[in-house]
Amino acid sequence: MRLGIRLASALVGLAALAVPAAAQTELIALDKVHQLLASNQSRLAARELNAVSVEFRNEIGRCRDEKIGAKLMELEPKVDALRNRLVAGTVGVKELEREFVVIDRLLAENHQQLAAGGWDLRRFGRLEGVARELSLAARYVQRAAKWSGAPLSAEAEQAVTDALAVSAKLAASPANPPGETGAVIEALGKVVKAP
Repeated sequence: MRLGIRLASALVGLAALAVPAAAQTELIALDKVHQLLASNQSRLAARELNAVSVEFRNEIGRCRDEKIGAKLMELEPKVDALRNRLVAGTVGVKELEREFVVIDRLLAENHQQLAAGGWDLRRFGRLEGVARELSLAARYVQRAAKWSGAPLSAEAEQAVTDALAVSAKLAASPANPPGETGAVIEALGKVVKAP
């Protein structure tokens, strides 16, 4: 009997880890930082990057993959250093975009991993969270491509399109997940892990 209680407790704990409570619903506001710097308002851009830094730290706390978490933690002081350089006025728009590519690609990888983890534990429900994470991952991939100035490959574009479509279907009807959800999450994973 005690073994059964322990097993049930362990499963409830795993379900709680599947999709963290303080889930992000929108992309981190790098666009606003970019817009402010592009309009020669570097101090306001630095202030906005302060808010981004807080959101970025929240992402670190939500991460469930050791390798991705380590990369996020390595990037955290770089975000702070970038903010300091914005205050000093020593960052140009193109350099900011290069930094944002790295941030968005890593955030895409984190959200894709969260979607995959949630999907693996789908028997516990919370498929709305899987839909949200999948959508965020796809949108971060799109924005990283925008920052880089290079269009996505046909394969990457298809993976993003499929991820957004499956995410919308899954959000609309979590009790009836699309059969291709796992494959779509995996395909997007290949895109976010590609160099």
